[in-house]
Amino acid sequence: MFVKIETPKIIGDPIHGYIPLTRLEYAILQLPTMNRLHYVRQTSMAFLAFPGSVTTRFTHALGALHVGNKMIQQLIANIRREQFDHLFSTVPSEDFVIKSVRLACLLHDIGHGPFSHAAEGTMLRLIKLHHADELDQAKTLFNEFSDGKLPIHEFFSYKLITEGEIATEIKSIEGESAGIELINSVSELLIKSDGKYFKSNPVGYSILRKLVSSQLDADRMDFLLRDSNMSGVKFGLIDVDRIINNMRIVKRKETFELAIHERAVGSIEDMLDARYKMYRWFYNHHTVVVTNFLTRLAINLMISDSAYEKLFHWSSFSEGHSTDDFILSRLVELVKDPKYHEVKGLVDRRYMPISLLKSIPDFRRFVKLIRKYSGIEEDKETILTTVRNFFGSSDSESLIKVALEREGNEIGQCNVYFTGERLKIYKPFLREEKVFLYRNEGEDLCELWSESEYFKSINTLWSRYHGLYLFYLIPNRKGQDFSQYREKITDILAQEIVKFSK
Repeated sequence: MFVKIETPKIIGDPIHGYIPLTRLEYAILQLPTMNRLHYVRQTSMAFLAFPGSVTTRFTHALGALHVGNKMIQQLIANIRREQFDHLFSTVPSEDFVIKSVRLACLLHDIGHGPFSHAAEGTMLRLIKLHHADELDQAKTLFNEFSDGKLPIHEFFSYKLITEGEIATEIKSIEGESAGIELINSVSELLIKSDGKYFKSNPVGYSILRKLVSSQLDADRMDFLLRDSNMSGVKFGLIDVDRIINNMRIVKRKETFELAIHERAVGSIEDMLDARYKMYRWFYNHHTVVVTNFLTRLAINLMISDSAYEKLFHWSSFSEGHSTDDFILSRLVELVKDPKYHEVKGLVDRRYMPISLLKSIPDFRRFVKLIRKYSGIEEDKETILTTVRNFFGSSDSESLIKVALEREGNEIGQCNVYFTGERLKIYKPFLREEKVFLYRNEGEDLCELWSESEYFKSINTLWSRYHGLYLFYLIPNRKGQDFSQYREKITDILAQEIVKFSK
């Protein structure tokens, strides 16, 4: 089956070329809720380390739509009518399925707050404080009962699609009844619980959802290409077309799975390898981590003034103020206040904190120092746990500050900051994570983990990556003036951690 949909509008993109748009999609792009994404950077403050990395959530949303469209068109073009009817028995048409996937990809990130992922903790903390009903709703929708793991920007996307001006626009163009069906379909592709719309088609729903969120989804395929191209870091240049051209919905015993022909294994390995390397060397580059930490710290300082709280709730995302640029313009003025001295480096690079652990060799030296002062050859995992506990939490997302003071040395007071940025490894035991491969139709599927020794090795590297970042700041002093104290501060810190562990 091949399904042609009307796309009267077209927009140019530096990564994918021309991207055709339906009348509804084009109308949604005009809305303030969507236009806000022009002013929300895809990679937060990474441009302070990689100056070209200034892509926006808006361009990424268009790219995800384009990739998602390729995926669903490929699947529908290669499925038999009786199989489609079995998987989507209550869905109006093939056209409806394509519209749903395209819109879900376009709208999957509209719930991002200013500075993208850097604001996640703030948004979650604020709904805990002020919106207990929304917190309960989010837990139900995402099958997640640990507050700390809730994908809050995805929940905000869900709210904006179901309750905001986007829902009004969809019903206006598609008609009330058809519009409500489309809203329900699109919103359910963003959640992780069994929704009402796809309740009669759980297998079909799980396949469509993998196009929006999985190891090989439209989101990742676009952001790896886009962030790699724009930042100048070439690890993410993956062969998206080869992966998509080999995608099929394949019958497996009594059910169906999204699978990729084994001839594309090399491209799949490249993509998963690229994701590891982009996180290791770009998203988690020590300077990017420092700037994102300072951004989170600045946001926390700002929301101590309740006037700024609303900027981080989905209900204000169509008002035009919940953007990176709006907050940065305020920050330029706020850093004149002494209470903001720690985040001055965001507007004056001379005051940027200095990284203690810039590289793996730095981490190894730090481990040796701890072993030296403790007199115990503890393994790295035990040492990592001790360091996290020293800074107040074993949670990898904890952001804690410690002040070190020593009498009689020239450093004086020094603030040492900690953050853990763990890489999310591939988990083959989770069904939604599995990447299935096929050889011939009718044969049983195999799973990537069992077929690719190369990828097993990559995953092992992911699991061993320490994800530990420490950096220091001497208040009101320029970073260049105290970089020579780096080794001394590392030494002092190792001694403090050993004292704490005894």
